[in-house]
Amino acid sequence: MDLNQVALPCAALETSVNFYRRLGFRQIVANPPSYARFECVSGATFSLHLVSEKPAPSGVVIYFETEDLDATVKKLKETGIAFASKSRRSASIALLHSGFAAAALEP
Repeated sequence: MDLNQVALPCAALETSVNFYRRLGFRQIVANPPSYARFECVSGATFSLHLVSEKPAPSGVVIYFETEDLDATVKKLKETGIAFASKSRRSASIALLHSGFAAAALEP
């Protein structure tokens, strides 16, 4: 069995779509105002689906990998992405968006 995709709820689809585009993901499906799907470099996909209100935190965290963490962080900062932690000692740096967290991991 293989993972097909991960679906993330969002209360503001356009804002969320813009966030993931800024992270560098390629949008492969656009069905506003309720759905969008993105592809990772590996070919894995994830989608966003509109919900009427922001869901309560579930404890689920999604991790994205990058070959060069320092270069990726620099590039993202240049595009205005805010980081929750400035600690370089941590193996991961959390990116926050609308109450959802994504993390770029050192390989």
